[in-house]
Amino acid sequence: MSRWDFVGRAEELNRLLSAVGGPEGRGLLFSGKAGVGKSRLLREGVANLPTDRYAVWSVSASATTAALPFGGLVQVLPAEQPQGLSPAGILRWAVDLLQEQAAGRPIVLAIDDVHLLDPPSAALVHLIARSENATVIGTLRDGEQIPCRSALCGPTTWSI
Repeated sequence: MSRWDFVGRAEELNRLLSAVGGPEGRGLLFSGKAGVGKSRLLREGVANLPTDRYAVWSVSASATTAALPFGGLVQVLPAEQPQGLSPAGILRWAVDLLQEQAAGRPIVLAIDDVHLLDPPSAALVHLIARSENATVIGTLRDGEQIPCRSALCGPTTWSI
């Protein structure tokens, strides 16, 4: 089965690329009703980012991972975490790990369905977004609440 061409979203795609490469903010959330193409827009935008210039991680939060600590970021964190760390220590370890893997490149964390992040994942996203070299982009379904203790409350929201 072939993929549908991605057309008619130049303005939104440019907005996403500007949020990543520009000085105007720490992130961008695309909001809209289910089925309007938020996830595809996010995937297409991330696919346009050069990985030699950006450290890009894409995650998809879901209702099944929302009940697990760090379930929303299971795609980017190692399966084994250091033993004996406090919750704050685990967060610090994860931020340091991602910064190390970025190897000096700006971090782009793309999150599909940010409203489904579990609290520890939202806290980690908050810390990543506060880094000087990080941008968080994501999707949010209309009518859903986002974890406002995270940096996800700060990015610009763009309705599509």
